Amino acid sequence: MINSCMKHLRSEKGNVTYLTIGLIMIIALMLVFIVNFGKIFAINEQAGTAAEQASLAATGIIYDEMLSVIGSYERDEDDEDEDDENGDEDEDEEDEELEELVEDRKDELLDAENYSENEAEIQAINQILEEEIPEDEDLQEEIEEALIDASQQITNEVSEIITRNNGNLSETTIRMFNEENRIEITTAVTYEQVAFGSMIDEGNEEIHQRGNGLEISFVEVLSWNNRSL
Repeated sequence: MINSCMKHLRSEKGNVTYLTIGLIMIIALMLVFIVNFGKIFAINEQAGTAAEQASLAATGIIYDEMLSVIGSYERDEDDEDEDDENGDEDEDEEDEELEELVEDRKDELLDAENYSENEAEIQAINQILEEEIPEDEDLQEEIEEALIDASQQITNEVSEIITRNNGNLSETTIRMFNEENRIEITTAVTYEQVAFGSMIDEGNEEIHQRGNGLEISFVEVLSWNNRSL
């Protein structure tokens, strides 16, 4: 009788031990799943941040280059001599320079719309260039040269931002410009999976994200869409 009870207790103790080990394994497996899920979420956010920062920085470079062209470009004067009713010639009227046109348009937008200073300036640049580029071949040429200069700056700046965010440069693409006239950056950050015995293997995966800068609508009048850097 006593021997039978001892055997039963030992059997019960063994079952509890196996049950405890099983529960520990299940809890450990759940923890690994949680860790891996958290890593995926964090890396997804990291890749998205890198792409968004890069696209906004690239857009800023474009507008800086445009402001440089606008500030230095001298338009040809259209001198028109008109006789008044008494046969006297009127004084020639000098066209406003691009910089003045942009400032005037910016002031109009600030008065008429709920824009910030920066938003009004961006809108003014786009609107004036859209109006002036088709009518001025010299301006178009300068704008395209400025875009070429900006391209190199963008490549360097994007590379720096992606590297700083642990992105993979070989998985990074720069598109000038997409169908919405935005600079589109696609990049990836490597996700390293935590292994758990034979249930979850180690492995790497590239998590891709895309970022789009602000609209640069004046490129609509140029042939600059869908260029990859």
